Amino acid sequence: SNAGPRAEQLPWHFGHAAKWLRAHPEVEVARVGLDHRHLYEEVRQAGSLAPVVGIPAVVWEGVQARGLDNRLKDLNWLSLHKCLPVRSIMYRHGLARSPTCPRTSCGGEETVRHVFWDCAFAGVVWARARVLLGRNMVKTGRDWGVEGVVRRVEGDLRGRMKREERKWGQHAARERWKGGLGLGLS
Repeated sequence: SNAGPRAEQLPWHFGHAAKWLRAHPEVEVARVGLDHRHLYEEVRQAGSLAPVVGIPAVVWEGVQARGLDNRLKDLNWLSLHKCLPVRSIMYRHGLARSPTCPRTSCGGEETVRHVFWDCAFAGVVWARARVLLGRNMVKTGRDWGVEGVVRRVEGDLRGRMKREERKWGQHAARERWKGGLGLGLS
């Protein structure tokens, strides 16, 4: 039926299982199994040590800053989980002919780290980004990682926004920035 989102429509066999579980109150899993809100509440009450498994909360909060465009959030998540479609991963799944970098000057295995940092072409991209950001990015363990770069870009955008607010006024500056960067300004 077209009554609701496809993801919320239950499979045909769920109705029979739900009827049986309701008829047998001795089965305590029925409440959890039939009510997704209860399941969410159970997970929320249990709490989580880290927002994402395997990544410290401090790193995740630094990378996933509020106001980032959803596409940047997806890029952050994929890069931190090493799930970006780079050649080494695609080669393992039979989707690429070779796991090596396509740049003629490189020839190394194309991993997530290679794409962002180790490739000579990545160095050229970061050099151009330095000019656009107007800062010298010091190569330290703290500032040169993905989270450090995202933090710097976010800070730069906030600074530019504040300068334009002083120059044009708050409403006019926000109207100028709307849509172009997807900063979630309202």
